[in-house]
Parts: sequence; C-alpha cells; structure tokens
Amino acid sequence: MNNEFFKGIKEGFQSFGNLIAKAVNFILLFLVYIIAIGPTYLVSRLSKKYFLSIKKTKKDSYWIKKESGGEPIENYYRQF
Repeated sequence: MNNEFFKGIKEGFQSFGNLIAKAVNFILLFLVYIIAIGPTYLVSRLSKKYFLSIKKTKKDSYWIKKESGGEPIENYYRQF
C-alpha cells in the first residue's frame, strides 16, 4: 500500500514538472524571439538589408554560376 501511494505521488510530481517545463520553455522562447529576432528583422527591413541574395523576381534558377579555376582533375581524387 505504501509503495503504490508513493508511486502515485511520484507520477503526479512528474506530470506537474512536465507542465511547468512546457510553460517556462514557451515563455522563454517567446521572450528570446521578441527581444532578439524581432528587432533584428525590423532593423534589417528598415535598412533594406537582405541576408539572402534572392530578388523577388521570377527566375528560372537561383544558382550562381562559378567559373572553373583550371585545377587538374587529379587534385580532386584524394581531397582528405
């Protein structure tokens, strides 16, 4: 009887702890977003800074072509 009583208390405290952890995590992540990510977004938009070099125009592809450096193929076989 004693063992079942303590088992019930343990499960109750665990479920209460999980509930508190979810609430605290939500509040902390929300505050981090409001304090750090939100103002960064606003400042970047006001200064017209785009961190990705993607224009809002319709393109066939966003790949950037790279010119070959003239390396011989043997340099690519054993890179590491």
